[in-house]
Amino acid sequence: MIRVSGFGESHAPAPVTVHGHQLLPKLSDAGRSLQREHAAPHAAGGRYGGLDHLAPEVLLEPQRACAPPADVYSLGVILWRMLTSLHPWAGLSHQQVIEAVAHEGRVLAFPAGAPDAHGLQELALRCMAHAPAARPAAAEVCTALEGMLLGGSG
Repeated sequence: MIRVSGFGESHAPAPVTVHGHQLLPKLSDAGRSLQREHAAPHAAGGRYGGLDHLAPEVLLEPQRACAPPADVYSLGVILWRMLTSLHPWAGLSHQQVIEAVAHEGRVLAFPAGAPDAHGLQELALRCMAHAPAARPAAAEVCTALEGMLLGGSG
């Protein structure tokens, strides 16, 4: 099973064999990369683990503690990057990313021809839903990914 770390919930980990290698996938708390003393993600000296990976609610209220749905959003962006080999919001400044994601509700789009093994694009889009309540729970994401790793549809 996929282990969920940093969300207050976990599954008993069991290795998955991929191409002869034993792997133990983990979904961790992406919010730990934030330095919460700063008032805004664009503040000078702030240490942020990829502003372009932050959920709309974190961009709007960076002083608020990150919750599991924000981490699920970040995972959606990571899945998008894996499938497209592109940098999210390329060419936009930090302020433009905040405007696009937090205020306009824009979501990263998959370009035509991007791979979609086992419905991974749909999972990524669900993870990147603008409203936190519309995103799947971390355990649901882990179950879907585990199914994909084992060759199912999730």
